[in-house]
Amino acid sequence: MAKSPKSLNDLLDRDQNTFAHFQQKTRQFRQIHELLSNLVGDNIAQNILVSNFNNCILTLETPNPAVAHAFKMQQSQMLSAMRQQINPATVTIEIKVSPKSTNTSQLTRSKSTAPAEVKKASKVLPEETAQIISSIAEGASDKLKASLLRLAAHKKP
Repeated sequence: MAKSPKSLNDLLDRDQNTFAHFQQKTRQFRQIHELLSNLVGDNIAQNILVSNFNNCILTLETPNPAVAHAFKMQQSQMLSAMRQQINPATVTIEIKVSPKSTNTSQLTRSKSTAPAEVKKASKVLPEETAQIISSIAEGASDKLKASLLRLAAHKKP
């Protein structure tokens, strides 16, 4: 049985429905993130990504376990607010710790810092810090003392 080609109108209608669906999803994700920001604060919310809202289950992601723990402290309040302001049928909120999950502000920060700068910065200690490490090494065991002195040697020239 041969398939007949779809009309241009059918294709456009289908694409417009898909586009409208994505617009609606995006709007809803923004509302959820705004609600999250109001509830837990911007410092925590900027590290949480709204990854899915399907079958009345909201799924959030964060690369940081501490952020997940801070969110869990207010999870029941977030669930109540979700039910009141966005979708009364919301069943639960899941938060996943995923090192690969990022949001746009994190992507912007990582692009603005060149890898060479990060690598160089991670190998250099401020003079004051190197002195503190050296003074701690004086009272340490031989093995620890050697390690601390190697670390202190990474001071700024």
